[in-house]
Amino acid sequence: MHKRVFYSTIMILALLLASMFSTSLVSANGMDWHSYDEGLSVSEQRDQPVMVYFYTENCGYCVMMEDETFTEREVQEKGDDIVFVKVDANAERGLASQYDITGVPTMVFINSNEDTIREEVGFMDADQLTTVIDEVVSADEIDGDGDTSDQETDDQEQSSLEDNFLMNMLIITVSSLVVAIAIILSLNKMKEEDN
Repeated sequence: MHKRVFYSTIMILALLLASMFSTSLVSANGMDWHSYDEGLSVSEQRDQPVMVYFYTENCGYCVMMEDETFTEREVQEKGDDIVFVKVDANAERGLASQYDITGVPTMVFINSNEDTIREEVGFMDADQLTTVIDEVVSADEIDGDGDTSDQETDDQEQSSLEDNFLMNMLIITVSSLVVAIAIILSLNKMKEEDN
């Protein structure tokens, strides 16, 4: 009886550690969504364009984009080049009206002055969206709105990416060690009880 309780406790501990580990990776590598006003402020500070993603809760294609497109690393990494803003078109009808949103999902690409650069309506997979983002960023730089020579910002972003990577590696290492120790202790305890 004690053997089962001990073994169950070890397994629960291992599962808890695994769930903590996976949650921290998702939050560290997830989309960096901003509110509309916050996104404009960040856009101005970074001198980057904004992608305003209009969605609704009951939109099937919006759910697909959030589950399939926005979870892809290649899309998430574009947060270095563009500011992501998420707007519920039903909850913020004024903004939806300002941009003449008639269907969702809709991605409106704007600059910090709220001038529309481009608009895309409908579901987009990760490859399609990253291509559009690259085109918007390139057009913004060619027009002179983006500052491609800001080495300090690039260095800060690189440092932030390195910090996230190191933190994730530390979490992986510690979690692996704890699970390995738990398994070894469990096996030793079982071996002692068998003798």
